[in-house]
Amino acid sequence: MVSIMKKKKVFLSISFILIVASLLLIIFNPPKLGIEFSGGTSVEFSYNQNILKSEIENRISGSFETYVLREKGGGYSLQVGDLDEDGRLELLSLLNIGGAAPNISAYQSIGPSISSEITRKALIAALLATIIIILYVAFAFRKVSYPVSSWKYGLVAMIALAHDVIIPTGIYSIFSYISDAQIDVLFVTALLAIIGYSINDTIVIFDRIREGLRMSREQGREVSFSETIESSVNKSFSRSINTSLTTAFALGTLYFLGGAVTQWFALTLLIGVFVGTYSSLFFAAPLLSLFKTSSKSYKDYVKDTQGKDALSKAERELNERLDRNHR
Repeated sequence: MVSIMKKKKVFLSISFILIVASLLLIIFNPPKLGIEFSGGTSVEFSYNQNILKSEIENRISGSFETYVLREKGGGYSLQVGDLDEDGRLELLSLLNIGGAAPNISAYQSIGPSISSEITRKALIAALLATIIIILYVAFAFRKVSYPVSSWKYGLVAMIALAHDVIIPTGIYSIFSYISDAQIDVLFVTALLAIIGYSINDTIVIFDRIREGLRMSREQGREVSFSETIESSVNKSFSRSINTSLTTAFALGTLYFLGGAVTQWFALTLLIGVFVGTYSSLFFAAPLLSLFKTSSKSYKDYVKDTQGKDALSKAERELNERLDRNHR
């Protein structure tokens, strides 16, 4: 059995430190942007003879300050800034190495206006997905009002989602600094997949908590909210770990055996799976206990609620009687 609640301060502190560190990395060492978001030119090419990646880098490094060169399907993929016609001709000349002309299989140029539109749509998609998830959680737990209001389940889920997006992005900024990793459409897709994966795990645990509260009430047992959370997390612990490991094996296979195009996508998802599993078990559940608004027993809570309802009913009847007398 895992003592989540006894060590909740430790787990919450770890998450807080990771979030702050990730935010600092994102602010002071932001990940490189792909041409979808920054604009630029992408060229895919190959050679009929063996040309090493280092040879290409030696040719273009003096002409382009920033570029991303990757091996792709027996050829190469190169991304540079926005090029005009002269810049395009210069690039083709640079890629002509030792008399070996490149075979251009794809050439794509994205201007600043198009990249801004893609960025705007990506942000809207992420925002809408987050809002819909929060509303769903609040609706699903609308009948839970003791000892935590239903909307607070949605709030905790939102904080957990921010946790699961910020930390992988912070780690990704490190990879972007030391390698050719960059934020592109696949990275955004990976973040959306992480959000969906994480919220599913969180809802399962929240549902266990709701079920535990309901069973305690039906059986007339006085069980503290912390004990209910502890029990619910332990019931879901093996399932969450096994599901995450199964997913991690599949993503690990994709990372090591897949192509360069999906490599960073798989790695981002892999990081997100571990962070999401941690947040569901060790962050979201303990955080929920901090939103407890009442220390009363459920019986006292019901008595107070019934008393307030009776008082409200009496006030309504009195007002109606006064209105009739006034008429």
